[in-house]
Amino acid sequence: MAHNTDAVNPAGSRDKARSFVALVIGLIVATLVVAGIGLVLFRQAESRLLDTSGKTLSLLAADIASNLDHTLYERYGDIQSLAALAVHAQDPRVVTQHLSRIKAHHPAYRTLWVTDGQGRVVAGTDSALVGQDRSHAEWFRTAVVATELVTGWKVPELIELLGMAAIFVTTLMLNLAFLRINP
Repeated sequence: MAHNTDAVNPAGSRDKARSFVALVIGLIVATLVVAGIGLVLFRQAESRLLDTSGKTLSLLAADIASNLDHTLYERYGDIQSLAALAVHAQDPRVVTQHLSRIKAHHPAYRTLWVTDGQGRVVAGTDSALVGQDRSHAEWFRTAVVATELVTGWKVPELIELLGMAAIFVTTLMLNLAFLRINP
């Protein structure tokens, strides 16, 4: 005959029940502790990742700004040199040849041209533009009254003319003519 020890010893079954409850509570507490530690570690890792990402983005932004500044400074130097040439070389063929050489060595330039004081294109790398009147253009009207370098971005006339957005740089050339650069 099978003998049931729990029926005979009720204190033993209570000890087993208490042991089981203690085990379950211990497992729950251990799970909560591990989850808490995991959450703390996750937050620390997240914080470090965000900090590192922020620093990386900051460095990248500074690098982009530096490159843009350098590029614009180079264009400023180019336009000053071209302005001096256009004033000294009154022959449009000489100016056009010089503009063509510059364009060949600087792939950033889409087209270069020079206008006279009335806005008529007198020399340029795009022969279709030579002779055109640009006096109505925003960049020309701005350059007429400016005392120094003028720049702009996404001018509707240039988008229509070139088929793309362009940065323009314009400067007054000793009140004789205007230089136009479209990278």
